[in-house]
Amino acid sequence: MSSGIIFACLQPSFAIYLLGLVVEQLVHTCTSDTEVVPKLCKYLYDSHQPNKLPFRQLVGMVLRELEGAYALLFKSPHYPGELVAAKRGSPLIL
Repeated sequence: MSSGIIFACLQPSFAIYLLGLVVEQLVHTCTSDTEVVPKLCKYLYDSHQPNKLPFRQLVGMVLRELEGAYALLFKSPHYPGELVAAKRGSPLIL
């Protein structure tokens, strides 16, 4: 899944912590908190094939694994014409 985070604002005083063994492996391959989010999206997308999850549901599954403050905007070629915005604590202005 070649999706991406178009905009990500993570407050430096809060880190994103991800749970679970598979997610823990993803964290070790990343150099930043923001990099983990698209990798987790891809893992969840791939693990639910051939059934295509609705984009909002996929993003919701990712967000349940995040802790701390974030402001994220999700876009994917698998879901053309859709954007999903989410925030916790941080401001998100569109």
